[in-house]
Amino acid sequence: MKCNTKLTAAVLTAVCLCSAISGCGENKSAVNPSVSNGSSSTSSPIGNSANTSANAATAPEETKPDEKKITLSDEIKNASFDSGLMQVNNTVFQLGGYITVAEFVEKYGNDFDITYSNGSYEERKDYLLEYESPKYSSYSLLMTPKNGDNKFIVNIANCISEEKITLDKAIVIDIENSVTGSAPKWAPKGFAAANANTSYQNKELGLESTNENYSLNDFADFLESQGLEQYVWDENASDFNKKHSLPECTLENCNKYVKVETVSIKDNYAFYVAGEPNLFGARPIYKYYISFDPNTDKVGGYITYEVETFIDE
Repeated sequence: MKCNTKLTAAVLTAVCLCSAISGCGENKSAVNPSVSNGSSSTSSPIGNSANTSANAATAPEETKPDEKKITLSDEIKNASFDSGLMQVNNTVFQLGGYITVAEFVEKYGNDFDITYSNGSYEERKDYLLEYESPKYSSYSLLMTPKNGDNKFIVNIANCISEEKITLDKAIVIDIENSVTGSAPKWAPKGFAAANANTSYQNKELGLESTNENYSLNDFADFLESQGLEQYVWDENASDFNKKHSLPECTLENCNKYVKVETVSIKDNYAFYVAGEPNLFGARPIYKYYISFDPNTDKVGGYITYEVETFIDE
């Protein structure tokens, strides 16, 4: 499969300045996110010791169960960059084409209502999917957590057969990066992955991330401790390329980071890493773009983490 390299300077500048990314494709209707952080409370009888027993008999205690709070997991904090893991709400998923829809539903169906084309999976599992490029699939599942967390969208594809296949045989590709799926997300190492904006995840909901654990001055050393090395541009490359873009997306250029500068933002880092071969024999390429807050020199602002493309070995 040929790798499609994205536009560089304009894209990076737009990514840094935008507060939302819009997804596309059929079956991706807008979802209104809603999270309620509940707390346990018990109502006790009011009165003196003489009438407490009588009141208790006629007014039984009412207890509101705690709602499950969204917390950053150790699994995602300890995940390697090439693992393909992403935490959404309280669940950790693997992106990149490693599980079929049938297996996915079996694994997560107890925790989510999973729908396709405005119907339940059971009603739609025999629906047919055309062959498409996994990166640009128009098919998706809507994930509605049964505990009340935010809804989000999972992209799926028929990338195994030029003939139509049924929904259950399709492969899970990634989590949609859009306002529609505005559930809190975390990338490996616990970075708050900004599908809409990090303020939604961190400030308004008060959710934990590891962003402030990483500073600009030692971030390159951290990346190198994770097995990455700095990409060295050819001496004939333009200054524009050196400042504004990742190199060509190839297996050879994976695990190499670049320090990116735009007109308005400096000192950002970007890199590709490759996952292991997946169900259709390709390696997913994960793209990271990590910016720093100029007021603190800590990781902040816009952090993107997504499946960039797939490369056949």
